[in-house]
Amino acid sequence: MGAHNASGAGIGYIATYDPSSKKVTKLTADDFNSPRGLSALGMDIVPSTNNPDELTIYATNIRPPRVDLDLELPPGVREAKRDEIASVRAKEEGPDPSIEVFRYVLGGDSMQHVATWADEKLMTTPNDVVGLPDGKGVWFTNSLPHKVGIVRVAGLYCLHSGC
Repeated sequence: MGAHNASGAGIGYIATYDPSSKKVTKLTADDFNSPRGLSALGMDIVPSTNNPDELTIYATNIRPPRVDLDLELPPGVREAKRDEIASVRAKEEGPDPSIEVFRYVLGGDSMQHVATWADEKLMTTPNDVVGLPDGKGVWFTNSLPHKVGIVRVAGLYCLHSGC
């Protein structure tokens, strides 16, 4: 309990659903070039104040820890080594969360990445986000003050049992 696992992290996506056609469209994320991908936990979708067909999407991204490796390693080996080290560090340090900001135009099949906001002192364990209509700010909740360790485990127990 309380251990993080980086395997499978970063393969998430955001999709739209059209109830009239019952069609689900997996959105591509233009200009989102993070090697750690998207592992969205909480999300808010806010209409633009200037254009009713444009939405700002705010998503808490529970990314695995950042791992910088020697670029001299051959492709494939570098990614495997990065994932191996990230899994170990995730258990020791916890995730490296961020809030990802995207713009989406209704009816489209892609969204434009606008920004990544991260601050390890403020965002310890973000789980939900409420975005401002101007696309320049958010409120978010931290479920616990610690990413790993016995204090986190005790906090999770108290959250679920009501102690």
